[in-house]
Amino acid sequence: MKNLSKLFVGIALIFGAMILINSCAMNATIDDVKPVVTDTPPTGYDLLIGSLYGREVVDSAEVSYKISIKPKTCGRYMFSNSSSGSEFDATSKTAFKLFVNTGDDRVQKSLGVVTGTNLLVAFCDSETFDWNKAKTTVIPITGWLLKTGYTQLQNTDGKNVTMACKVDGKVVSVDTATGDLVLIAFDNIDRSLTAADNTDASIPDWVTYTTSMDSGASVYAIVAYWPAADVVAVASLDWSKAIKKSILISANKVDYDKFDKTFINSSNPTKSLEGIRFMLAGADMKQVSPSVLSGVTVKWAFSAYSSSGYPTLTTGNPLGSSIDLSTSSSSDKFLLVALWGRGKNTANLADAVFGYYELTGIKLPAVDVRGPDSTGLSHGQNIALAVGEKLTASVSGSDYSELYYYIGTSEPSSKSTYSGIQNRELNGKLTMEITYTGGTNSLYFWGKGKNGVTYGDFFRLSISQKTVAYPVTSISLSQTSLSMQVGGSPVTLVVTINPNNASNQACNWATSNSAVAIVSATGVVTQVGAGTATITVTAQDQTAGIKTATCSVTVSNTSVSTDKYLYLSTTWAGQQVKITFENGGGTTGTYTVGSDGKIPTVVSGTPKLSLNLFYEGKGLDAAGNSGAYSQCQSSDWNGDSVLFTSYTNGTFTATGRTVTLTRK
Repeated sequence: MKNLSKLFVGIALIFGAMILINSCAMNATIDDVKPVVTDTPPTGYDLLIGSLYGREVVDSAEVSYKISIKPKTCGRYMFSNSSSGSEFDATSKTAFKLFVNTGDDRVQKSLGVVTGTNLLVAFCDSETFDWNKAKTTVIPITGWLLKTGYTQLQNTDGKNVTMACKVDGKVVSVDTATGDLVLIAFDNIDRSLTAADNTDASIPDWVTYTTSMDSGASVYAIVAYWPAADVVAVASLDWSKAIKKSILISANKVDYDKFDKTFINSSNPTKSLEGIRFMLAGADMKQVSPSVLSGVTVKWAFSAYSSSGYPTLTTGNPLGSSIDLSTSSSSDKFLLVALWGRGKNTANLADAVFGYYELTGIKLPAVDVRGPDSTGLSHGQNIALAVGEKLTASVSGSDYSELYYYIGTSEPSSKSTYSGIQNRELNGKLTMEITYTGGTNSLYFWGKGKNGVTYGDFFRLSISQKTVAYPVTSISLSQTSLSMQVGGSPVTLVVTINPNNASNQACNWATSNSAVAIVSATGVVTQVGAGTATITVTAQDQTAGIKTATCSVTVSNTSVSTDKYLYLSTTWAGQQVKITFENGGGTTGTYTVGSDGKIPTVVSGTPKLSLNLFYEGKGLDAAGNSGAYSQCQSSDWNGDSVLFTSYTNGTFTATGRTVTLTRK
């Protein structure tokens, strides 16, 4: 008998070992699917100690602190008004709070509102904190607060600095931390900031900013900022360390709404000057009229090329009230322009900002644009179109050789952006069809005459999108049959309406036998007594006919339960799990995992589910990975087995980790 007992014990030990080996193999399979580790600290963070980065975060009410934690590392921190770090040597270190990153990617964590003048950090290059192995550091806190209405500046690395500015009308206000330095100058162009500007006798010297300053008639306030650590005498400042910003004073901008073209710096096309604009003028469109800010000098010349004629501009004509384009020769295609800011040397082309204006020549006849009903449309008109509706545009073939159009929020700065070329003459006209694809936009045209003259923006429409009603074409239910027991849990039926953008998605619910089952206005079916009933849902929108869907319900008195539940690993016993049913099939809620791994809520059908586990205040997925959650689709079910995929918390980005759970 004793030998027989030993035999049973041996068999039990062998069987347990096999289970353990299989369990390890399953875990190895799950753990082997690991994403590429991300260990690049975010822009604007400073290295604190080891692989730990941090930064202050300021707003108008408080200063807080954020850290960036490398995967598989941890540490402890506290705020203190002492810079000695004596707290590290204290017998009791309960004031230090723990931070840890058990995931595979670098994460950012807020340490909350700063409550001292220094941040004390103890850091371990592992997931387990050990004071004997920790590296320590003390980080001073500036405590500078961003004032309401001010915009904070950043350095070239994207890090916020302790300087902010605000523009109110023509008044510029600047705020900095104690000891910082700001120099400010006013000008009519956005000129560069160099040390030479402070010594050039032709330019007003920079002044030290002390209080709110009025910009006068100048268009730009140009500031240069040095943090306290870099502040020396003005004459000895290192301008390579300055943070520079040009602030546009909107109250001094010229009103350009009536002008057609923007003067662009051809050496830097992204920089649009506020100093000059042109508009076409004269009955035959052979003149351009400029608008120039006071203090700015402009010279011009005609050229066959857009750049080679720039050296002639130093001896070119001063810009007057208008330029007669008819004085250009037949080979001239561009009006070249050089602009000098206040106090700049007009004999030196290097001091100028330059550009060109393409000659438009004579006025071309207007384009004939017609709506979907063939009604003629006029320049500047506002129209509403439904997606798919068409406009037609045509011009006389005797005047035009090409016609283009563009749909967007603003007129393109380059003709290459236009599309829809039409150069085939039919019945004496060039005609094109334009299909509206949606959105609030403007429609622009650009044409080329047979004499080689080009002319743009001579017809413009503002287009808004019509509100269109979309009827319901069909509806369906998440389940077409239900087996329920008296006294059991209600079941929610989820209705799907097609198309998903139908204008009216309201439905009415009804039961054929209220003595067996009833249904709520939201599709919750509750059993009443044994028997059969049919639940019917009907779309309220009957524009395309009556659309219904049904579910057959059978209610029995049997006490045999057919309820099924999802089971997690028993290692989660006693922990909290949030299960979310996104298309019916169960009740969403937070439950305590049973000793056998059971999540105590019924799971019916093949629902779309999300699982969030909670352990020591951390969110985990079903495989135990921190900073993630698990989700399955209806298509992931295979009988009572379901494949869950892990996603990063707060995103829809899959981590590549999966785990299979069983329903029983």
